[in-house]
Amino acid sequence: MKSKRRIDREREFDSCGGRQGEDPAAFAPYPEIVDTGPAWQVLDSTTRPWLPSIGVTDKTRRVLYTPLRHDGDAVTRHEMAHVLFSPTPAMPRVRFEPLVLHAVEDARVNLALAGAGFALDFDTEYLADIRLRLARDRKHGEVAIFLLRSVACLGTNAFPLVEPELQAASPRLREWAEGWLGRVRHRLEEARRRCGEAAAPFPAGLALARELARDLDRHGLLQRPLQAPELGCCVAVPTEEGDEAAGGGRMGRLAEKLRGKRSDSEDREVKPGAMTTREAPMPRGRSLGTRAIGRRPRPAAEGCHLMRPHRHAIDRKVFRRAVRWRGGAVLVDTSGSMHLPLEGLDALVDASRGAALVAIYSGSEREGELRVVARGGRRANEADLEPFGSGNIVDVPALEWLARQPEPRLWVSDGGVTGEMDRGSREIRRRCAEIVRRGRIERLDSAEEAAKRLAGGPRAPKCKAVDEEPRG
Repeated sequence: MKSKRRIDREREFDSCGGRQGEDPAAFAPYPEIVDTGPAWQVLDSTTRPWLPSIGVTDKTRRVLYTPLRHDGDAVTRHEMAHVLFSPTPAMPRVRFEPLVLHAVEDARVNLALAGAGFALDFDTEYLADIRLRLARDRKHGEVAIFLLRSVACLGTNAFPLVEPELQAASPRLREWAEGWLGRVRHRLEEARRRCGEAAAPFPAGLALARELARDLDRHGLLQRPLQAPELGCCVAVPTEEGDEAAGGGRMGRLAEKLRGKRSDSEDREVKPGAMTTREAPMPRGRSLGTRAIGRRPRPAAEGCHLMRPHRHAIDRKVFRRAVRWRGGAVLVDTSGSMHLPLEGLDALVDASRGAALVAIYSGSEREGELRVVARGGRRANEADLEPFGSGNIVDVPALEWLARQPEPRLWVSDGGVTGEMDRGSREIRRRCAEIVRRGRIERLDSAEEAAKRLAGGPRAPKCKAVDEEPRG
């Protein structure tokens, strides 16, 4: 039984032009205006709580769900943009998390509307819901969902709500998220201007979504299926006869279909890529100022060459003895944003007195290459430092190679590991972590850190492990 206060509030809402007296047909859009072909069916999303979002465009069945009321104009405009710009008859199936593509697609159509002078202006109630979801995602450490929801807000009046949440996040998360938001906006706007159309081409958005998914997976943020209501509005939904069955849990089984949930068997199917090993030509010798390659003098109590007579009263190590300098091995991940500059290679050679073995690796699709670029005080030219591909792919065989090299064994990487098609999995991460532990491999973030570690000797502090990145 309703309370008197609730009844009074409902009457007040009705008197202000709310539910009572509204004809839903008066707010129904006409998708046929922007899409030639068979007629569309327009249904009220407010009476269907099982939908994944308040607005949904099903281009397969040609059904558009939108709020048929006076405050649903912004959502309707967004769905009409999906009708006009999104792929027909449906969004393509992808081998990465589908919600990443849906978030970038929302940004693509929103920026197209803003560029045409029809920027989305959501009402205060919808903005409050977005603000709550952003705050909840950040608070509970749902970094991937927070970033995707922020991407989907680009080009709308909801995007300013992202800034306060970013200011409350950790500095590293804020820098990473701001970098991706700026990249998505710049790439889509640049693609839109370059093609001369109202919206950026869909392949440009697809490539951007693939890069974003790869980065999220590299940081371990896609280890489980994402559950993000109000994301993914250009999707196929059950038929009207199946509405009741689908509405049991608001997202329910429908959400699993939309999220493209990966099973454990699919996770195990990700295999390491095939790796080839080659040694680049090394015409360059050690830089000037570097001490003798492979050897350095050390004080000793016995010998032929008097070096430090003042140590006689301390430890009697007054003689000089040449001791072989074991420079160890350095493996550098050159995929994605990782890169080994020529200055970094020189620093590694100099810090090890020319005794370090330096190799780089990267991959593309199902194969990769490990390339030795420095050995015995000689190094390769800058042209041979170009990566083989933009993906990791061969982390497992590359780390196995490093585990067979002399110590110290240093791995310059961000800690993200993948297999074929640059896909990550729990099994790949487990195998890499086991190789790192068994081979006493130390991970560092840059070539500069590796050079300091080589110059610091065996008592340097312990380095990071696989995938040891902050997650919000």
